[in-house]
Amino acid sequence: MAHRLNIWPRALLGFKMPIAVFDEHLDAEIESRQAVMHLVLEIASNSAS
Repeated sequence: MAHRLNIWPRALLGFKMPIAVFDEHLDAEIESRQAVMHLVLEIASNSAS
């Protein structure tokens, strides 16, 4: 049972992924989206001025 606590449900991800790996993946995803948004906003403000 303890082993199962470290695994996200198969239905959620489609395969087993340890929570730590999932968290790292999520952090990277969030950072890349923030970087893209930052670029978009910077380009928008540059073209507006």
